[in-house]
Amino acid sequence: MSPASRTSVVESILEAHGVRDDGVWDVQPDHVVFDEEAGAFATWVSEIVKLPEAKRYKVILADPGAVAGEIMRGLQQVRESRAASDNAYFYNWALHIGLDFQMPFEATHESMAKLPLHRDQPAHDLAVNLRRAFSGIVAGNVREAGIRLVEEHGPFELRGDRRIIGALDRLLKDFVAQRRMRLSEPSAYVPCYRIAV
Repeated sequence: MSPASRTSVVESILEAHGVRDDGVWDVQPDHVVFDEEAGAFATWVSEIVKLPEAKRYKVILADPGAVAGEIMRGLQQVRESRAASDNAYFYNWALHIGLDFQMPFEATHESMAKLPLHRDQPAHDLAVNLRRAFSGIVAGNVREAGIRLVEEHGPFELRGDRRIIGALDRLLKDFVAQRRMRLSEPSAYVPCYRIAV
């Protein structure tokens, strides 16, 4: 798996946590597959998906055939569930994407420091706040206004639950080591964030 696709998987995981429905996820989990070289990333995903209410994932390492088998079994379960609940095959009417998940996040030192990154909240709310943290890091790395804020006031500060912050810190360090955090001068990257517990 390329480093670029890893960031897409993170986004997909957080999006799936932010989508609520009326039990459809109990029928079919999302599936994530990793190559053998993505061990650190797979560990991070495993830690995050074990959060309360995160029943949507089955991490399968380096076995596309097993993923295909799981998907086919799940697809049959979804078809049966949709037929039983009289829900359309072309659109899941039970899905609900909360407004907080759809609204843009303006990264400032205050907004980043106030992000509640702890387990004492529903999983979909934690997903919203983790996506906001990633959005703030992107802003501090590549957006003019975010870069200026970091230059003027120092790095954004992220704080929260030790397990979540620890996993986030390891993932971000992995991205830094792979030079995936900044497009220009990746070898001279200075983090735009600071992890505080």
